[in-house]
Amino acid sequence: MLVTTKTIALAMSLAMQAQVNGESTPPLEDQILEAVAGWQAYTACALLAAGIIFAIYGWRISKVLAVINFAAIGGFLGHYLAAKVGIHELTSTVGLAVVLGGLCVWQSRHGVSLLAGGAGAILGAALAYSLSAADAWVWTGVLVGFVTFALLAFIIYKVAAILYSSVEGSALVVVGALSLASTQDSIAGPLSEAIRSHVYILPIMLAVPTVASIIIQQRMLKRVAGWSIDD
Repeated sequence: MLVTTKTIALAMSLAMQAQVNGESTPPLEDQILEAVAGWQAYTACALLAAGIIFAIYGWRISKVLAVINFAAIGGFLGHYLAAKVGIHELTSTVGLAVVLGGLCVWQSRHGVSLLAGGAGAILGAALAYSLSAADAWVWTGVLVGFVTFALLAFIIYKVAAILYSSVEGSALVVVGALSLASTQDSIAGPLSEAIRSHVYILPIMLAVPTVASIIIQQRMLKRVAGWSIDD
């Protein structure tokens, strides 16, 4: 599961780097393709398997996933702060991971809702990016997506579990599939060219399994009428 959050963090860091540095860095598509091409086949298969599980049963394990996600986010923040401030790396990394993970255990509903907001931010950014929008509009998509999904999640908690696990699971499926495809020369070349030529392909690749995951999880959730996110 730590691989899950590392993958999401990688995608977010690549996006932020591309937005901050602008034309001085390769396009986001090139960075993602280059990153996944370096993974081993077993890593890609593990990501695919985890993504499918999250996309189908994310609502069941939403609290556990939320704690792991926040702990991983804390670890990355601690590693970043250690490099910037000069404090002990291990202490900063482990300390922030424990703090954020513990806070999520204490306030699991709020943690899940914030992750749902993060999922909305990713979808909003993907939509703006697919329209070849300017940087300002991409960040507007991030803000609008986060606020909309977070507010919706705070109102309807079950929706939060479905939203963030659907986006996270779909992202894992996409990067795992891209990594496996990169090992096949007959597929990797045309696919890479198509992704580089059309900025909307990657957002569509994320959106389609996300919608499918939401529908599947919603149908499964209806079969367990008494289920609560606090269970």
